[in-house]
Amino acid sequence: WHTLPHIGNNRRMHTTSLIVNDTILIIGGQTTAMIFNSTELYNISSRSLWYGSPMAHERMQHTASVLNNMKVLVTGGFNQVIVHQTVELY
Repeated sequence: WHTLPHIGNNRRMHTTSLIVNDTILIIGGQTTAMIFNSTELYNISSRSLWYGSPMAHERMQHTASVLNNMKVLVTGGFNQVIVHQTVELY
């Protein structure tokens, strides 16, 4: 085990996906107070963390699938008001 930098937002019910160049994409999720549309990226080799482009919708309990072209398909989830039928591509 190694200690790594803290992510920018405390999250639960989010997804993480390993994408190109040893980078992990952290998507959505929630705290007790809010649901996120934000993304964060963590580079394993350099141990650096930065914010990515936000999603159009806040989501928790969604799915994220890495496609053959290394894009990430995000589907479903909900935001405590509606269950999403939308799909987003990162």
